Amino acid sequence: METLTTASPYLAGLLTQWASAVDELKKEVIFQKDLLDPITLATHGNRLAMRERRRRDIQNLIENFQEARGRWDERLQRIEKWKSSVTQLQETEAHLQGLLGAGVWLEKARQYQDSFVQRLNRGAVRLEAAHQIVRYNIEAWITLLQEREGLLQELTSREKQADASFFVSRARKQPELDFLAEQASVESALGQELAGMRHLLNHLRARVRRAITVIGQRTSGAEIFYEIHKQEMLVELKTLEETLDKRREQILSEALAYEGGRHLLRKLNGLVHNVRCLEDIPQTKRTGGLFS
Repeated sequence: METLTTASPYLAGLLTQWASAVDELKKEVIFQKDLLDPITLATHGNRLAMRERRRRDIQNLIENFQEARGRWDERLQRIEKWKSSVTQLQETEAHLQGLLGAGVWLEKARQYQDSFVQRLNRGAVRLEAAHQIVRYNIEAWITLLQEREGLLQELTSREKQADASFFVSRARKQPELDFLAEQASVESALGQELAGMRHLLNHLRARVRRAITVIGQRTSGAEIFYEIHKQEMLVELKTLEETLDKRREQILSEALAYEGGRHLLRKLNGLVHNVRCLEDIPQTKRTGGLFS
């Protein structure tokens, strides 16, 4: 086998230069590393110091936030107390304003009460006068109807006692029909008078009740201050209310009497229409009977 020949001087020189360059490079790397190690240590120390400062800053921010939150909570509590105090003061002011307003209103109402009660009393007097007239008219109307009922009952009894059929002439029956028509007009007029009385009564009672209610509302919660004035005003109004209640009972009584008269008028209407007229039967059947 043929042995390798020795390297040429050129290649040996290149290898020697390369080995020298590598050694220099290693020395440079080691030198630079030696230079960078303190910087790395310093950078690491700075990073740790900065991290510690950030941690302390964050801790300080948390503590400051909690402290500020506590202060704001305390301020909010004070604000709520102030609001509560202001609300109480406003309520007290409103109550005092209400008392003053009620006092002024009662004073004015006391000034106008006499004229107000006088107007209502005049209405009650008109109501009483109208009641007396309606009462007299209803009594007279019922008396008249009862008298006419007696006459018609006589005529009916004659028919029952007669052996033959009972007839009357149309001229004899016409006054009864005219009477019924006239009494129907009287019934309508009396009904209108009663309705007018009820309307006036309801109007007066509504005004009295409204006045009593308003006085109660105005003095509500302050009776201790206005009880005397309140009772002075209510005495007259309640007296008037009692008078109107009596008038109401009287009007109801007259209304019942009026309904009795209407019932009697309907009864008379039936009696009159049951009376047969001679002219209403055929001529061929007029062979006898009792005629008036």
